[in-house]
Amino acid sequence: FKANDNKSEEHEINYRQFNKKLELLNQILSLISDINQASDEKEVKDCIPALLQYTGEYTDADRVYIFELMSEKQDYYSNTFEWCREGITPEIDTLQNLDYDTYLDGWEKYLIHNTSLVLEDISVLADDDPLDYENLKRQGIRSIMDSPIYDGGKLIGYIGADNYEISDAVNTQKILETISYFLGARMVNQKLLSRLDYLSHRDMLTGARNRNSFMEKLDE
Repeated sequence: FKANDNKSEEHEINYRQFNKKLELLNQILSLISDINQASDEKEVKDCIPALLQYTGEYTDADRVYIFELMSEKQDYYSNTFEWCREGITPEIDTLQNLDYDTYLDGWEKYLIHNTSLVLEDISVLADDDPLDYENLKRQGIRSIMDSPIYDGGKLIGYIGADNYEISDAVNTQKILETISYFLGARMVNQKLLSRLDYLSHRDMLTGARNRNSFMEKLDE
């Protein structure tokens, strides 16, 4: 009877874990839908903290974050959003205005044969990429997965998870790539809208404010 009781208890635990995962997945998909339907950039940004939290809990990660390139010339990038498990030190303040060639360019070689960067053990970087290895080690990172965000084939950022559950890496990659796809679409769309708004208020030859700009100023 004791063996049966243990099996029943194990089954109950597995059932609760499955339901928790399913609940988190539904929350993630709901937030992705909200981001896709958001009317402006503020609505998108309001959704991201919860999205990262649910993603972190689903993947059992220590940290989930978003990096974005901060200039058209791809000179540098910054950690713009971050969620940390309780007890994990935030790193967002230490990861601002990082040089693209020094920190991000090295990741692209790992995307040649995979749709995401997947390192189950960062020690593989020790000889080939010592700068990144030491930077990751300093943050207490043992494993890392990053899904790229593209704009017309150009890498403009990524969403990543640190110290995720290795045994569930396949599902973690699917989740991160789904989020990166929709975030990328929103980021590109927002950039296009901002550019169109700028052009609608500027003279195409001189760059000076045009009649539309002055009329809106008068209406304020």
